[in-house]
Formats: sequence, structure tokens, C-alpha cells
Amino acid sequence: MSEDAKDAAAKPEGDKPDDAKPAAKPDAAKPADKPDDAKAAPAKKDAPAGGAATMVMGAGDAANALDAAQAIAKLNARLVIGHAEHRGEHKISGREVKVGREGANHINVGHASISATHATIRWAGDGFEIVDHGSSNGTRVEDNPVPPEQGRKLTSHTAVTLGAVPCLYIVDPQPGEQDADAGQVTNYLVQKGWISKYQAQDAIKDHGGKTSSIAAAFVGKGVCSAEQWAEAFKGASMLATQGAKVGGGGGGGGGGKIGCIIAVLFALVCFLSIAGVGALYFLKPELFDF
Repeated sequence: MSEDAKDAAAKPEGDKPDDAKPAAKPDAAKPADKPDDAKAAPAKKDAPAGGAATMVMGAGDAANALDAAQAIAKLNARLVIGHAEHRGEHKISGREVKVGREGANHINVGHASISATHATIRWAGDGFEIVDHGSSNGTRVEDNPVPPEQGRKLTSHTAVTLGAVPCLYIVDPQPGEQDADAGQVTNYLVQKGWISKYQAQDAIKDHGGKTSSIAAAFVGKGVCSAEQWAEAFKGASMLATQGAKVGGGGGGGGGGKIGCIIAVLFALVCFLSIAGVGALYFLKPELFDF
């Protein structure tokens, strides 16, 4: 039995080489592999040209990326979350910043109204824009809905709503802009009755450099809403611009002309007064004998 078993076991082993022989004949397809290799050869020859083109485009892309990085750093954009359960300030330091409920996003907002990947804040050459990715509850900029996959430009101190989460987009003041400063915006908020002066004072004291700006302190701590700050910023900026024009900063405005006329008239009155006194002294000196 052991020998029969050995014979039985030996048959498959002997059959394998026999079966392999017919299989080896189709392996004559090896010559067919040569044309495939030959076909691949031209691709290798073409590779240097493609690589050179890629290097040239890469250099241009690198220059554009450097310009964008410098502009982004100068802008120093931030997104301030104003929701009671998710308050915080997030710096936008890249060309694309994804916002959503999942942790894989650059800015993670774990609110039920936020979609997994809700929106992207992306660089648009001269500033940032926000793109909604078909989120369930949408994205609004200044209460205007953002159509899915269409960019909406963001400007400084703009109210943005992601689902039911209010946010404020802010950037640093840029050269040549006549925007209101934090003090003017605060006064506007107080005058509107949206906050008290005591709330403002406490928030400013508490700010103490903990946030990047007073706006981030006010909205991030719930002193006022993102919509209130955005409206106050616009109103105060408008007043600041009008004040600059009235003060003569508008290139010879009506306020500047009035000031010049008053100054000339005052000088003329002073001159005439002195001249009159002098003439009277020479004509009737006895009047000056005291």
C-alpha cells in the first residue's frame, strides 16, 4: 500500500512536468513580447521632451505660487466662527482651505447643519472666494445664497453663514483703504444699541492680544453677531470716508474750501484792525495819551 501510495503520489508530480511542456509551447509568445517592448521604447524617447515641458510649466507655477503665498501672507485672512458651541478664529494660510464637519477638513466645524465637506475658501488671484459644494443647508454671504460650485468673492469684514453657523471673514487693513478702525466700529455698535459701552470695554480688555483683532474678540466671544459687526463696519467705514472728504482729504472738497475761506477772512480782519489802529495813532495821537 505504501508503494501504491508512492506511485499515486508520484503521478501528479510526473504529470506536472508533462503538463508544463504543452504550456511551454504557447510561451513561444515571448517573441510577441518584444514588439510590446519595442512599442514602449518610443515612449521612453518622448519622455525627455515631456519632462522638459513639465519643468518649464513647473517653473511658472512655482513663480505664481510664490506670488500667491506672498499676497496671502500680506492679507492675513481669518474666519471667525460665531456659533455658541463652536467659537474660534481660524487663519486662512493656504490657497485652498476646506471647511466641513469631518476632521479631514482644514477647518472642522462639528455642527449638525454643516455637511461633511461643506465649502472651500480658495485664492482667486486678488483675494479669496468661497465655493459651496452642494451642501445640504447651503452657504450664504451677507445673507445671499451661494450657488453650488460657484465662487462668491469675499471682502473684509463680511458675514458668512455655513448652514446655521454664523461666521465673519476678516483681513488686515490694506494700503490705500479708508476703512473704519475698531474704535469707530465699536462706537457704531453702541450707537445702534446692539451692545453697551460696558460690554465693549470688557471685551476690549479681555481681548488683550488673545485674538488677532477686536472683531475676532467681539464675534468670537458672542459680544455681537457676525452680521452686526459686518453692518457696523460698513456703516462706520462710510462715515470715515465722508469725514475724510469733509476734512480736505478728498482732494479739495467743499469742507476744505470753507476752511481756507475762514482762515483768509480771519487774517484780513486782523490786518485791517492793526492798520486802522496804526492810522488812528498817527492822525490823533492824543487819543493814546493815558
